[in-house]
Amino acid sequence: MSERVQSSGLDEYLSITQHLKQLFLLPSPSGAEKGVRLYCRTALTDAGFIAEQDDGGNLLASRGDEGAQRTLLAAHMDTAQQVRDVEVLAQTNSAALAFPERGGLLQIEGQDSGGETVCIGANDKCGIAIILALAEVTALPFRVLLSVQAGGENAGAKAVDADFFAGLDYCLCLDRPGKQEIVSAYNGRATATDWFIDRLMIFSRELGLAYSWADGEQSDAHTISYHVPQVASLSVGYGSYPSPAADYARVIDVVHAMRLVAAHLSSE
Repeated sequence: MSERVQSSGLDEYLSITQHLKQLFLLPSPSGAEKGVRLYCRTALTDAGFIAEQDDGGNLLASRGDEGAQRTLLAAHMDTAQQVRDVEVLAQTNSAALAFPERGGLLQIEGQDSGGETVCIGANDKCGIAIILALAEVTALPFRVLLSVQAGGENAGAKAVDADFFAGLDYCLCLDRPGKQEIVSAYNGRATATDWFIDRLMIFSRELGLAYSWADGEQSDAHTISYHVPQVASLSVGYGSYPSPAADYARVIDVVHAMRLVAAHLSSE
């Protein structure tokens, strides 16, 4: 196990794990993202970002000279699993909730609508963890959008002032289930050119990864694509992991996505 962690970058692994530990413990159903927003704002400010909350409740942040901020990293703060009060569920001994700790990673688990065991909040706290880790372990300039109410037909992203997107060439939306997929079309509408996707695929191969193209459905990426020329979503490691090492597999998938994002940012 230590060899795999080292090959993915020990600093990245430790940073992502620490952020996931904290984020998984913060309930954030749509419209109640305050705790996650405060945590993220503090982490980004500590990493040298200028961060502010807009009128819609979204968290907007940037680091570096404005001309160097060509890429937006986006994720949503509300969770797909509507768990409104983790403490109450724990006190009532709900069979749908557990607090397993494996390999040092504390997770909150529940049952999704299909009966699968999922990590509550992994959608999209895995995406948030990538952004916070990149802020923490690199000095790269980029812009950040952490939206609210993605579960409410992307209401948060739709409310962002268009001026925030000025000067951006790319957006990587870190919100996609599955493993090592790149989405650049939503319901048949392309949000990025073949050139940009090919570029990400080349980075993937250079890193020893195996990302592939996939079509997607409505998400913040679709909304952002009306403001930013090149928009793609990346798989970030949330979903069902039936193996005994589920928690470890999830974090490694998140680290792999982070490495792909870092490769793109470093090439600008």
